[in-house]
Amino acid sequence: MLCTVLIVRFFGSEIYAGLIVDLSYISILTILLEIVPTNYILFKVQDDPTRYQGLAFLAVISFLILMIATYVAYKFLGIFYTNNLWIILYVSSIAIKKYIDIKLQSSGHLSEYFLIEFRGAVLRLTLLYLLFLLSTPPPVAVWASLTISTILTQSIWFAKNGTERKAFKNSINRSSWKQLTGDMHSYLPYYLGITLKRGGNNLTPILANVFFKDKEVLGAFFLAYRGLQFTIGQLRTIEGLLNHRNTLNKIKSISTKNKTVVATVCQFTCIVISIGILMLSGIKIYSFYAVLILSFSVWISMFAMIERANAYSTYNIKSVNFSIAGYIIVYISMVSLSSSFGIKGQIAYSILLVVSDLAYLGTILIFKNNVKYDNK
Repeated sequence: MLCTVLIVRFFGSEIYAGLIVDLSYISILTILLEIVPTNYILFKVQDDPTRYQGLAFLAVISFLILMIATYVAYKFLGIFYTNNLWIILYVSSIAIKKYIDIKLQSSGHLSEYFLIEFRGAVLRLTLLYLLFLLSTPPPVAVWASLTISTILTQSIWFAKNGTERKAFKNSINRSSWKQLTGDMHSYLPYYLGITLKRGGNNLTPILANVFFKDKEVLGAFFLAYRGLQFTIGQLRTIEGLLNHRNTLNKIKSISTKNKTVVATVCQFTCIVISIGILMLSGIKIYSFYAVLILSFSVWISMFAMIERANAYSTYNIKSVNFSIAGYIIVYISMVSLSSSFGIKGQIAYSILLVVSDLAYLGTILIFKNNVKYDNK
């Protein structure tokens, strides 16, 4: 969050808007990592710990695939707002990050996961400030700080975990490959959901980039949206806990009243954080009403998170697929209609976003008991 403030303070809201759009395209590109679906393997390694052997092999292969794919996108397709070589290295490092995330979440070691994230944030802040003092060009400063901090935190983790280094050294073997390919029939039902989810998660930056013609206004909206993302990001740390079956059962047993209290506190936190980011960034063209409307997505996300984790834990992924499809259809339709009728502004877009989130939650609730998937 502090990185967001520094980027806008040092380099302007337009550079920040470009960063958000590029990260969305990167997120779509890294769908290549889902050859072995994350939500499948997270629970499968808990049921069968021998599956860890194939994860290191997958990380190595994914690293190479992402490096090639990103280079092609960078060199020949020109899809990125900012073109510099740091992007290629950053995208490749996401393959290793996925390995670490799965390892720690599936084993219930979330405190170690949070420590890695904290180290990365501190390193990124430090590097960003140093590069600013050295008058580094804005795109290079932004991407170099992100890439170097990510790789350094990964290096620290591997330096402290000798068994993990050994796992990577022994990863290129036939048994690892056979472990991954042996469950191909179980992966197929996940692919539609992965594609829908990745597209849905990145709709806001991509559609907003089209909806807002003024890039400074776009940057202001992204800053307000950053407060929402930060709050939901904290909730998703809970979702990481929900990937552990015992924890999921405990969360499901909490009363609706207590869940409502938590959602209310999170909504208030979202409002405070969004306004704080906007004020600290020195942005003048923001709407308090847009911030207030966006904050209602916190409620929706919290209850949707629990329903989603429950569906994945029972391998009932079709209900999740339906919910994401409903979200995407409603979101794109509403943005298209708004543009056709000349409806503009941060408040209007915030309403579209919240209504789309409601469509997601409503759909997963409707279909969760009507659609079953038998994982064999």
